[in-house]
Amino acid sequence: MLDLPLELFLMIAADLNVADIISLRKTCRLLFHYSHERTLWLDLLCWIQMFLPLPRLTHDLDALISSEIERIVLSVLRTERLWLVPREYNPPAPIYTLSCDPKIDYPVHLEYVFDDYLLAIYKLGQVYVWDTRYLDSSSPGKECGSYLLAEQPRSYVTVVGADKATVFIGIALESGQTVILSSTLWPFLFTSSEEKDNSALQLISTMDIGSPSVIHDINVKTELVLFSRATDIRIFNWRTQTCYTIGDHSTGELLDHLVKKLKFLWPYVLCLRSSSISVYDLRPFSESMDSSQLPQAPILVRELQYLKFMCASLSNPWPQPILPSGPSDGSQFYRMSLVGHDFYKGLFLHRIILDLSPTPSLSVNCIDVLSYATYGGHTPNTNSLFPPDDGRPPQRIIFNAGNYIEDHCLSSQGCRGLWIERLRNSEHCILVAFSVRNNNEDKPAVGNDITLGSNLGMVDRQTSGPVRGALRLNGRMISTLPLTVPSSGWRILSTFSETTGKIAIGGRSIQILTLKNMATAQ
Repeated sequence: MLDLPLELFLMIAADLNVADIISLRKTCRLLFHYSHERTLWLDLLCWIQMFLPLPRLTHDLDALISSEIERIVLSVLRTERLWLVPREYNPPAPIYTLSCDPKIDYPVHLEYVFDDYLLAIYKLGQVYVWDTRYLDSSSPGKECGSYLLAEQPRSYVTVVGADKATVFIGIALESGQTVILSSTLWPFLFTSSEEKDNSALQLISTMDIGSPSVIHDINVKTELVLFSRATDIRIFNWRTQTCYTIGDHSTGELLDHLVKKLKFLWPYVLCLRSSSISVYDLRPFSESMDSSQLPQAPILVRELQYLKFMCASLSNPWPQPILPSGPSDGSQFYRMSLVGHDFYKGLFLHRIILDLSPTPSLSVNCIDVLSYATYGGHTPNTNSLFPPDDGRPPQRIIFNAGNYIEDHCLSSQGCRGLWIERLRNSEHCILVAFSVRNNNEDKPAVGNDITLGSNLGMVDRQTSGPVRGALRLNGRMISTLPLTVPSSGWRILSTFSETTGKIAIGGRSIQILTLKNMATAQ
């Protein structure tokens, strides 16, 4: 063992999990030294980044030493291990409440940006950014930016700028106007009382699109914003204040073609409608900004058979490897996750793969059905599957379950998510967390891993044939929430930080559950 070459050790370590690698430090000095090798931890970091979100690095990767990379790896794996662990909502475990002026009314949008900063938009037009990095009973969160809108907000979107330190916030108002705010939040440190008094939110642009529309995405580089109104797609240039419209010329029922989500994959646009996913090519338009060059039809379409989504959560494209494995061939490849809510059939989790070279192709696979009442503590009256010879993809349908989805959200990388399930005739909701992992992603474990659940496959929407063993879905009820909204017109909101595991719940106030608040019972 004393003559073991480093190259051979790295080959052996490739088949070990993190806990085993750390345990080798207790054996001999050579393995103690090898287990601290920067190359080893850098390889682990690159491997983990393929399926788990990494925290934002404070320095370039080349500047990080071995111990710093090791801490990042252990932090990421700890969050993954504890993500599905139950969290107490009531004392003795503390819940951190973000307090502000009671006249503000309740939040209508919550979103974590840059790991620890919580964006909250309120019904009466107030916009706040909370710093939740250091939570304790005396300091449940620090306000680090605010802005007052002229009227009530209608829809919202956030994107991260090219500098990876600025977030752009688009807010569409009820009148048809839209404002674009920006904030450089990370790292955001108060160095003086004068700086503390300055708002972190700055107005970038105001747009008047003419009629109330839903805002979906922002391309900061081209200064373009994506909107939708019913079945139409609208592209607005905030520099020239010009609006372009792509009409929907599909036949069939109108409700099947309502736009639910739009995302720039420049120079393409991904469009999720109630019952289909399509891709539009904007290359001719992007060169001339001439409305006559707008696409009249999508270049790729995939129908979501037997589904009609009311709302959906769409992840960002999966990040590129932090260390490329070889020279780039210039190909464009996007992988995203989608959670869609069909009111009658439950929540459906899909994986979207868009390959734009050499020949564009779009693959939409159903991973699993996240049916309500599965974790609600009630036994559904009927829990049936479509028969396999029906020609339809396998779908679990819950009839008369008595529960319904209050809110759902998906992480920006699409590997974790939440939903809030409201129990009818009850004073409580339940909070369900889930994660998606490949079957071959079990290697980097730390300590005793949580129960991972059963193997699940994907369903190819084109052939309706299952692809067994490709992905595994884990879901677990992690908390019971008291109802904090007395009116049926109000909603309980949820969001989470995918790197820290913090969960924010919005009702009359905003409360944060952290990984430290977990219950000991599994």
